[in-house]
Amino acid sequence: MKMSKMSRIIISSLGAAALALTMSGCSSNAGGATTCSQFLSMSSSKQNAVAKQVMKNQGLPTGKAAVSLMAGGIQLGCAFADGDTRIDELI
Repeated sequence: MKMSKMSRIIISSLGAAALALTMSGCSSNAGGATTCSQFLSMSSSKQNAVAKQVMKNQGLPTGKAAVSLMAGGIQLGCAFADGDTRIDELI
C-alpha cells in the first residue's frame, strides 16, 4: 500500500515526537502523573493541556505545533502501553 506524502510526514512527525518523549527523561510532574487510560479518554484540548504541562516541566518550547506533536507522541506511546502506565513512565 502506497502512502501519500502527507501521511508519511505525519507518521514521521509522530515517531519523532515519540522518540523525543522516550529520550527526554521527564521527572514526575502534574502532567506526567496522568495515566494512559486517563489521557486517551480526554478531549483533544485536554490532551494538549497535559502535553503542554509536561513540556513546560521539561523546559521545552510550548508552541501550538510542538504541543500537538507531543500529544500525538503520548497517544502513540500509550497505544503500546498498559492503561495504568503513567505518562512519566513513557518518557
